[in-house]
Amino acid sequence: QALPARSKLYALGALAAVLLMPVRLSVLAPAEVAPLKPIAVSAPVDGVVAQILVAPNQPVTQDMPLVAVDDTATRNRLAVAQKTLDVARADLARAASKAFADDASKSELQLLDARVRERSAEIAYLTELLERLKLKAPQAGIALFADAEEWRGRPVQVGERIMTVADPAQAALTIYVSPD
Repeated sequence: QALPARSKLYALGALAAVLLMPVRLSVLAPAEVAPLKPIAVSAPVDGVVAQILVAPNQPVTQDMPLVAVDDTATRNRLAVAQKTLDVARADLARAASKAFADDASKSELQLLDARVRERSAEIAYLTELLERLKLKAPQAGIALFADAEEWRGRPVQVGERIMTVADPAQAALTIYVSPD
């Protein structure tokens, strides 16, 4: 027996109504809050991390010190360079005072002056390097890394990422849902 046309219309209307009803689905899945534009804080030179100056997930301001790399070797090189500069200046002064009477001292002046400038440039480089060994926050945000104690005393290479600084306002949620 065939259904009357009116019954077919009611059945189709009921089916359409059922299809228009929202079906709520939910799933439990691991998720991770990830920064959209993190900035890496990396080692400027080969060295050893002396100390992490902030706690994990601590808010930081721009140019706030984050990491101190061991600077013993660089400080020692700077002290030796300063002593060498003092000796080069003394040699230049001695040659300059002798240059009035001795032609050999006159020719030596340019060499000694170049040596003084070389030592001054080395001191400027080492001073800048000492400043770079104190890693600072490139922007305001949150310092993201696992454990400060894990980093203390750890050797690092140039460019090795120690932590990232991320703006908490620019974050995304990554959800890992199984395809099953």
